[in-house]
Amino acid sequence: MWPGDMEAIFSQLKKLNTRWFSKGSRPFIYQEVIDLGGEAVQSSQYFGLGRVTEFKYSAKLSTVVRRWNGEKMAYLR
Repeated sequence: MWPGDMEAIFSQLKKLNTRWFSKGSRPFIYQEVIDLGGEAVQSSQYFGLGRVTEFKYSAKLSTVVRRWNGEKMAYLR
């Protein structure tokens, strides 16, 4: 979804019920953004809306794992 659309939705959220949460508590927003480069949106456009994770993390992690040699991999077993 476009950041502006999400902002419009999030702005309508109410504060959380004080029966279970501290007064003034707001919903925790966690979102995943596909941003491998060249997409129509960038993950940074969502930073003001809540926590952001992106596909780059798993792509970089897999690169690190694939570069390990057999000796290091045996250590993890």
